[in-house]
Amino acid sequence: MQTRNIFPEWGTEITDMSDLFQQDLAELRHLLYDRKMLVFHAPVWTKLEYWHFLALWGNPWDNVEYTKSTERWEPIVDPNDGSTKYITSISNKISSRLRDYEMPWHADIANRMSGINLPHRCIYMRTVPNPAAGFTYWLDMEFAYPQLHPRLRERWEQRTIIQQNWHHPGRDIIPCESIKTHPITGKSSPRCNYHGIDDSWILDTKIGETSMGTGIIEELMEAMAEIPNAVYEHRWTPMDIVLYDNWPFVHRRTELNLKPDEERLMWRANIDHDPSVKSRFI
Repeated sequence: MQTRNIFPEWGTEITDMSDLFQQDLAELRHLLYDRKMLVFHAPVWTKLEYWHFLALWGNPWDNVEYTKSTERWEPIVDPNDGSTKYITSISNKISSRLRDYEMPWHADIANRMSGINLPHRCIYMRTVPNPAAGFTYWLDMEFAYPQLHPRLRERWEQRTIIQQNWHHPGRDIIPCESIKTHPITGKSSPRCNYHGIDDSWILDTKIGETSMGTGIIEELMEAMAEIPNAVYEHRWTPMDIVLYDNWPFVHRRTELNLKPDEERLMWRANIDHDPSVKSRFI
């Protein structure tokens, strides 16, 4: 396996994955937590072959986990042992959230009431009708936040974040601290996400019992995005894979600019965090 770092501090491209499946699993999982994002150009895999790739990095979600969300999961029977695996196919034709419009900064699976929030996310892009549009940007908040002006960080850290279930607006409304700590690496990043409309994750921020609105979130994101080496831009081609630790990132996407009959299809999956790797970061 050969690699190239995207930035000195985070992000790695796997430039030769021919022996990927022969690598030590603990080493691979440590690499993902250490670098936070891995980028591949993969072979044309079946859904089952893709699932076995996912299992290198942790436990892919099963049907029970997907049932708790609104993602459309698919069962895949493994002929070797008869077991059933699960991934999701998603596109602008399948999900209203992936319509043609630009998508703002957000993270995925951010308000999960059981288990560890913000699982790893993996995107395996299958079709790209318009490679000149639909770029995805990831912002490493864990890297950028400590470099912000202290006054902005102080204003943010005074707040309590009021969040709701993104998939089911109006449910699971809970207050959270403005800084979250990664359950595996112990590193901190702001609890900052999609906001400002009815189906957003963050409904409000408060100081004490006083509502302060969500305007500071946009201010914070814009400031972090200006930090050198804090944002990675990916321009998709078919069979690209981006695997990332969802915990320290938000991401956004430009317009797709597709014709009415065109579909940009990806196979997307969630992978739970691996507590066995935690000892390497103590």
